[in-house]
Amino acid sequence: MKKKLITVIGVAGVLSACASTPQRNDQLEQARAEVQTLAANPMAQQAANSDLEQARTSLNQADSAFQQKKPPEQVNHLAYLALRHAQAGEARVAEAAARQQVAKAQEERNRIQLQARERETQARRQRPRPRATPQPQLRASWPTRGRS
Repeated sequence: MKKKLITVIGVAGVLSACASTPQRNDQLEQARAEVQTLAANPMAQQAANSDLEQARTSLNQADSAFQQKKPPEQVNHLAYLALRHAQAGEARVAEAAARQQVAKAQEERNRIQLQARERETQARRQRPRPRATPQPQLRASWPTRGRS
């Protein structure tokens, strides 16, 4: 009798473990963190708005699929899409930030070049001008051949 009871309890435990779905999905959590990171970036609205919206849409779909106990493959696929959209958005934000840095560096370069030209012009103005010295007039002498 004890053997049957232990067997029944063991089978019931195995079946209940198989029937329950996990309370969390690591890929879904990773996608959620990535989307939140992108959304927290102030440049995301300007540089990656469409990527952010697509990431949020895919994340919401993955959340719904998880809540509805859809197959893990479907949840993982939607979470993967959300993750990739968020990563694409982060790349666009990084590109926009790099472009801003290049523009600032070019402005700084132009400012420095202008200052250098102004200093050079000012230095030329402050140099004493050399006085014009009269040049001795050269007389053209025509060679005379055979003339005495």
